[in-house]
Amino acid sequence: MVSFRYHLVSVGAVLLALAAGVVLGAGPLSTRVSSALTATKPADPATSAATVTALKARAASGDAYIAATAKSLVAGQLHKTRVVLVLAPGTPAPLVAAVADMLVQAGATVTGSVQLTKAWSDPTQATVLDGITTQLAPASTATAGTGATAGQSQAAAALAAALLTRQTSALGQTSDPATALLAGLTQGGFLTRTGAPDKAASLAVLLGPATVPDAAALLPLVTALRAAGRGVVVAGPSGSAAAGGLVAALRANSSARGLVSGVDTADAVTGRVALVLALVQQKGGGRGQYGSGPGADAPVPKQ
Repeated sequence: MVSFRYHLVSVGAVLLALAAGVVLGAGPLSTRVSSALTATKPADPATSAATVTALKARAASGDAYIAATAKSLVAGQLHKTRVVLVLAPGTPAPLVAAVADMLVQAGATVTGSVQLTKAWSDPTQATVLDGITTQLAPASTATAGTGATAGQSQAAAALAAALLTRQTSALGQTSDPATALLAGLTQGGFLTRTGAPDKAASLAVLLGPATVPDAAALLPLVTALRAAGRGVVVAGPSGSAAAGGLVAALRANSSARGLVSGVDTADAVTGRVALVLALVQQKGGGRGQYGSGPGADAPVPKQ
């Protein structure tokens, strides 16, 4: 049987343990815990805000410098060169305007733009598209191959022939077949036009947004533009070299990549400078992939 004295000793031991805990909590242990919490305390919000502001100012200064020098970098690079813009569905208007402005600064004449609609790559509209392009294709249209993609390739070749030429004497000239094809595609709901894209150019820029549904479906047009003219650059904003982007689709296709240049930073001044220089490179028979995304060879072409 447990004695009363044993109970007193047990209770005393518990009280001593509790007392020791209180002393440690208020003494050395408390100091260590407090120090640890102080060490992991977030930085002063005022300091963080000042750092962010300084970084933004530095970036803005860099952008301003690039913008101020960009004109001298591209001036005359595309002197007396005619360029047509082909726009994938969803291409942002500010991106189109910025690219067109840089081309003009480089001395190019932007003949106009062709804005593709979603119907261009819609399988349910393929028969209608094929009918229009077969009936109205310019005489210079390249013959498409056979197979499931022959209709899409034929449409791409017809549009490319209506926009571009390799003949110096034909530059800036319109033709009834080219004008008729663009009118037919517009009435069919496959594209819209601005300017005079039927006044033949020698170079093309295919612009797209960061992501394009079924971007690979536009690759026949990419290669057709390269065959019809003297060069083409596929360009998009940051992110366009990632999965789902038009530049990513180009870089993933070894055949197209071997013919056409790509720029994945067209939303930045440096990217638009790269675009101009890539067009010059294409015109001279070269090619490359530029920007900062996956698959880029360098930020800009070497001069």
